[in-house]
Amino acid sequence: MPYLSNQQRYYLALLDWSIIIEILKALLKEADCWKMSGEMSVGIVFIESSQAGGPTFSSTERNEICVEITTGLRWLVDQHPSHGLSWVTDLQFVTINLANQPDTGDGDNHQHGNVLARSRIATS
Repeated sequence: MPYLSNQQRYYLALLDWSIIIEILKALLKEADCWKMSGEMSVGIVFIESSQAGGPTFSSTERNEICVEITTGLRWLVDQHPSHGLSWVTDLQFVTINLANQPDTGDGDNHQHGNVLARSRIATS
């Protein structure tokens, strides 16, 4: 144990150890995501325009998105302490009557983002 000066001992004596214990508990607390167990559901919703020339997802884009999501879900399963976690995914395809929007110059050039930002679709 390193040598402590009288001043260091004095400051250690002043510490409220209950606060330190609460901080340590918070830092070492199990992540809430590991409280999930059993079968969990994930819904993936693809929103596209019903108008000709409006933004849609290609099959490649849909597949890439699904692969990214399932890769992340698989990682959570692998990291789960009891390995008692599984996922069920549900794909939904929704069309809305909204034309493609021109680039606004805000750096969000992706047409899906532009359309959805302007559609003001409320999710529940």
